[in-house]
Amino acid sequence: MDFAFYRNFITVAETGNLSAAAKRLGIVQPALSAQMKAIERNYGVQLFKMQRGKRHIELTEAGETFLQQARQLCNTEDDISLRMQAFGRRAAGTLRFSVSHVRTDYFLRSYLIPFAKETPGISYQFHDATVEQQQQQLEAGSIDFAFANAPLPAAHNFATIKVQRENFYAFYNAGFAVPWANKSMLSPEDLAGVPLCCNYGSYALLRNVFKDYAVKP
Repeated sequence: MDFAFYRNFITVAETGNLSAAAKRLGIVQPALSAQMKAIERNYGVQLFKMQRGKRHIELTEAGETFLQQARQLCNTEDDISLRMQAFGRRAAGTLRFSVSHVRTDYFLRSYLIPFAKETPGISYQFHDATVEQQQQQLEAGSIDFAFANAPLPAAHNFATIKVQRENFYAFYNAGFAVPWANKSMLSPEDLAGVPLCCNYGSYALLRNVFKDYAVKP
């Protein structure tokens, strides 16, 4: 069985949708569907539940077991590849990661693109995710690391590296009369009582900042 089939099965299981999985993998949906059927024929078991009219794919009990084994198999193959390539002093394998929605562009420009140029033998599995989803992915072993814009809910369970100071920016209509219009830097106290709207990915982090300053936004 081609190792790509195992990796593609993992992607189908994680996305729960053949169309979304095919788009992520960069292959046509009929080819991906044929691969999944080939796996079922090879092992003689049904891995996916048949549900008419539903786009979301669910795994059978055998499918759940197969998913665990496929992850272990791919991790082992990646580890072997990395160890063997080390003798030639060049890295190879697959790096699986997810990035907070609002940090994708920054991560690609500042980290992934420069790293990819230095290590052309590495391939990637990439996810956009909230911090809650990133924690679930780490716990399930479906990613190797997460680039998050806020602490994970159970951050004490993971090793963490802070790579930069997080800045927040306040935008408002230029015609509004505000007491801090001439300030270049705002404090949480300046925003006390002001109706605010922020993106979902920054909500928990911003809420904690106000909590530290004993300010109710």
